[in-house]
Amino acid sequence: MLTPSVFQLLLRTTFLQIGLALSMELACLAQVFQEGVVAQLDPPLVAKSFSDRGDRVLWEGRIPYSDDSIYMRIHFTSITASTGTDYTVVVRGTDERELARYTSKQFSRDSSFFTEVLFNQGAIIQVEQTKNGRPVVGLSFRIESIIREINPRGRFAPQSTVPDWQYFDSLSLGKERPYFPLLVQSLRQASGAVAKIFTGDGAVCTGFLISQSDLLTSYHCIEHSTKFQETRDQSEPLCSDVRVYFDFYGVLQQGEGTQTQCLKVKKRSEKEKLDYAVIEVPSKEIENKRLSKYSKFLRAGVTDSPKREFLTLSSRPIEAMEEVFVVHHPGGLQEAVSFCRLYAGQSAYPEHDCSTIGGSSGAPIIDSKGEVVALHSKGGYDDKMTVREINLLLTQGKVFRNGAISLQKILEDQKRTAP
Repeated sequence: MLTPSVFQLLLRTTFLQIGLALSMELACLAQVFQEGVVAQLDPPLVAKSFSDRGDRVLWEGRIPYSDDSIYMRIHFTSITASTGTDYTVVVRGTDERELARYTSKQFSRDSSFFTEVLFNQGAIIQVEQTKNGRPVVGLSFRIESIIREINPRGRFAPQSTVPDWQYFDSLSLGKERPYFPLLVQSLRQASGAVAKIFTGDGAVCTGFLISQSDLLTSYHCIEHSTKFQETRDQSEPLCSDVRVYFDFYGVLQQGEGTQTQCLKVKKRSEKEKLDYAVIEVPSKEIENKRLSKYSKFLRAGVTDSPKREFLTLSSRPIEAMEEVFVVHHPGGLQEAVSFCRLYAGQSAYPEHDCSTIGGSSGAPIIDSKGEVVALHSKGGYDDKMTVREINLLLTQGKVFRNGAISLQKILEDQKRTAP
């Protein structure tokens, strides 16, 4: 828990250290980042006949190598399977190292299936016979497209301001400072609760745990889920194409971090209103944190398998000006923290000057007590504005601030719409 006076000291000292003034905003309004692109396979891979080649592999298809991306997600469509058919779908990298394995129950639950995030530049997909040796009957599927991460070079396009967030892998605050023990408690808790969200069209955002299995993010992020769009008329739409990635620090390899799947959208308010969504994830899969092996800050004095904590939501009104911090995935990159101020009193839509860009939407804005007081929603610059126009307005005294949603208003909305 941070006291306001101590938090103000932190804010001043942090910006003196890194030599940057409080920044306004870098990019567009709704801060979704289109990190991935949908790449069509020509010709598509089609699986409809299966025969054992002598090593229990019944079918194999290959996705070409691409040297300009770090990860991919494979989209299986037109899945059909007879009841009781037992098989395993295995995805391997170009070096034939196993990346993921799915049971027939996991794979054929729906007519389409997205893999987890696979850190490889190509893939080998295999259908394996299970140990019971039963023939695979009635199975067929197609792979017409994949999502590839775009080249990360140039993903930042600063518009007259400089990013002033700090990555957790390089975060160093100094034990000699009086606020250190208080700050560590809030930052470590927030770091484990915040996740990077991958949607089915390649867009990425930020979200955070508010219970053991519920995650809060921006509604306009979930709108990028293809499964949500297909089922949005249901009371609890599905979101199986969305992957939620906790412990996303630095350059990851397959098996690092903690991935899980979005199960359903439990609550929502459209972007024209309060612009939030509560999604459900399997609690057992995310129970333990995986600490970054590079971050001395996160690992100092912590056990090897700490339990993941969720964040506390504040129902109080926002003060005229508050010292806060945001934990987010700017540009879809590793987890970072920005220290800043939150403005606007009783408004349902407070403003803030935290340094954020695309990928930051859905991030928690956390107060001096370590509680979430607002949900980051949008940037301060209109994405149609040029750098020249922005600079001109800045010289004329124009102040650009980001947009947020008051947690007090979100909690009131949830009570009002509860069954």
